[in-house]
Amino acid sequence: MKGIFYLSCFNKMEIPFYLYLNLAALSLGLWFWSRLERNLRDIVYFLVYCFIIESLAWVYSYILFKSNHWIYNIFTTGQLLAIGILYRKILSSKNLHYLLRVFMFVYPLLVTVNFMLVQSFFRFHTLTYTIGCLFIILLVFSYFNQLLHSKEVFKLRSNPFFWINTGNAIYFIGSLFYLGSVNFILETKLDKYGELINLFVYSFTSIQYIFFIIGITCNLKAKTN
Repeated sequence: MKGIFYLSCFNKMEIPFYLYLNLAALSLGLWFWSRLERNLRDIVYFLVYCFIIESLAWVYSYILFKSNHWIYNIFTTGQLLAIGILYRKILSSKNLHYLLRVFMFVYPLLVTVNFMLVQSFFRFHTLTYTIGCLFIILLVFSYFNQLLHSKEVFKLRSNPFFWINTGNAIYFIGSLFYLGSVNFILETKLDKYGELINLFVYSFTSIQYIFFIIGITCNLKAKTN
């Protein structure tokens, strides 16, 4: 969920730099597809989802110059659920698997109730987004803890999901501060020149995709014919 939707900051709609990094990560994932382990291919699917929806959101705002909050309401809900599915595959804790099953069922219901009774579908769902981010941050640090207590010896520099997890940590912690209060920031015009969104969303999203690129390329399997 990035600053594309924050229209009041821009006199002209420039393509955000992180979209180029998204495309670079996606292109590398597709190029090395046959050499990626199965779980890592899920990251490529995730990158496809992010690139398509965020590009459409940018085009929507560029052409109509209207808020695309509603697009990001849909996008971030799917984003959080998709990342939850990824962590279900790489976390070994049965308790966390149970929490993830509950999250997958309850979170869409919370988002729907929020749209219907609390925050409008056309305003960004700060309440449920914050809940979702906090849960993902829990999963992020649970994976770090899993690595720390693993009996198996890992070379972190060649562990794809260490890098993916690090990217997620930076993005979700960074964006939480801005996106969790974005409606208030917009209404009070605290970020008139887009400085906060560049710091907490654009920059951290770019860093996230850089870590995704490292994760995709750090431990490729031998090429098969």
